Amino acid sequence: MKNNYSGPKNMNYSIILETFCTKKNKYPDMHMKRRIAKQLITKYPYLRERIGSGYDTWTAALNNKLKSLRMKDSSLSLKNAPLKRKESILQKDVFKRPCKGELNFLPVIPSTEDDTSLKRHKETMKKEMSKKRAKNLILIEKLMDKTYPQRRAYLTNKPLVKDLLQEYPALLLTEEISNEMTRLVNIDCTKKVSKFPRLAKSITLLGRCYLKSVKSGPKHDKIKEILHRCDRNIRSSEVDRREEQNKAGLQLLPLLLRENEEDFVSYTNTSNEFQKIAESVSTPTVIISESTCAIAAESQVLKEGDSVDSLIHLISMFYCVNIEYPRSCNCTLTYVQKEIFEITDNKKVPAKLITFVTKVASQ
Repeated sequence: MKNNYSGPKNMNYSIILETFCTKKNKYPDMHMKRRIAKQLITKYPYLRERIGSGYDTWTAALNNKLKSLRMKDSSLSLKNAPLKRKESILQKDVFKRPCKGELNFLPVIPSTEDDTSLKRHKETMKKEMSKKRAKNLILIEKLMDKTYPQRRAYLTNKPLVKDLLQEYPALLLTEEISNEMTRLVNIDCTKKVSKFPRLAKSITLLGRCYLKSVKSGPKHDKIKEILHRCDRNIRSSEVDRREEQNKAGLQLLPLLLRENEEDFVSYTNTSNEFQKIAESVSTPTVIISESTCAIAAESQVLKEGDSVDSLIHLISMFYCVNIEYPRSCNCTLTYVQKEIFEITDNKKVPAKLITFVTKVASQ
């Protein structure tokens, strides 16, 4: 049956724009486009969509049409368009771009300091760190603040983690690696990580739900083993119940996100095997045993401590040494970055990570 009515279905987009736009607003913004689409379905009700606001598709269609009109508009010539500033090849080689939400990537050395004074500060800090007892932590923090610009410039040469820690051994202290993150991304890791025990509890509950829904498979066996070990240790009065739950949460996180858990966390019965496991990893990784946790990178064990300290050192090493997340556990590290430490960036969040965050919040 042929339609006999007249209206926008028989019009082109130019007539619609001329009908609803003024000469002053030749290329309206998104707010104006929505108003135009709303006026359109008000005047012609049969164009209203059945779902949503009723005019979302018309808004998108007008937006695409305006893009096409702007490309053909001779008044918008390249002479009036802002040009992108080109970087020199030398600048691109010397300076690295900030990543993962870094705010203070490469600060300028203060006018009150020079290479000689910064070198003296670094030697004083290393001497203070060499003391086995009674370290002056206030002095160390002050010296680390002063040498921060030099340290960031040093990192543009992409040194190994062991070389960085040899030059600045204070980064092995949990307080100082947290201060370094404050300097770099303006967050306090020790405060942000306090929410991890609550998330770890929800993650373990999510793991138990997985065991009920899936009855067999390699992933099922790994999750069952982790939860069984956690329950067995919790029944013992000699261990910290929260710490055992934190360890289980760390091990379950990459498994529930369907990623390679060995690139994020490894488990061993005794801490004597830490070095053996560390030799097989390159990027920062958490190693867990019955009694303690550790952070390892580039074939060496960097620091031992509890699960919270290891988590702080893990994310801080990726940031402070400017290491990209491995693709095999990108979602897991992104979850730690955004959900635990609340560090935002411009990277797109994977759909499965959004689903996982919703499931954890519902536990």
